[in-house]
Amino acid sequence: MNKSRTNFISLIVTFYTFVLVFYFSDFGAAYNAALRSLVYVLAPVLSLIFCLLAIKANGYKNPHGRALVFFFAAILCWGIGEFLWSYYDFVLGIDPFPTIADLFYVIAYPFFFLGFIQEFGFRDLKFAKMDKVLLFFTALIFLFAFVGEFYFGVYLAYSGEASLYENIFSIAYGVGDLIIIGTALLLILVVWEFRHGKVFIPWALFFLALVMVLLAD
Repeated sequence: MNKSRTNFISLIVTFYTFVLVFYFSDFGAAYNAALRSLVYVLAPVLSLIFCLLAIKANGYKNPHGRALVFFFAAILCWGIGEFLWSYYDFVLGIDPFPTIADLFYVIAYPFFFLGFIQEFGFRDLKFAKMDKVLLFFTALIFLFAFVGEFYFGVYLAYSGEASLYENIFSIAYGVGDLIIIGTALLLILVVWEFRHGKVFIPWALFFLALVMVLLAD
């Protein structure tokens, strides 16, 4: 294992160890709020650093590089949203929903989608040659997940008692989750297609990350 990969794994292990220690410790309400804000902001900052390194290594004028640029824009928007959310919540002590932080969160979804579309086009997946059983179950899962998220995340997100902006962002988050569902299921096909290749582990981790986002939402 080369030095850069060892350093990367060490950094990730350290980060998640910090997260686990934070969640299973009790430092008091004020300290817990500060640590929570730090964790939420640190995650996109680390992602931005590694995304920049990937762009530097691959360039940005090729299809894969352009996909990385879209991912960078999405993570940047997400990072700004996390920073603003933490600022409203921890520093100002006010409810951060709805605020401009939500605007950056929502803007991140299209960038993620464009990045995946760019990457899928670059990979030139041969759907016609894929396992028909895998395609069937993937389509079935997508149908159930799409209908469920549309009903609970979009249709029921509207509230007559909420303000216009609250309804707009609530519904927008539901639409964003629909995008993530479609992307995550496409990633199943990508992971299966490259299960014997070098890109299997990165795409598998990307899929797990999307699943975690959906579960959190």
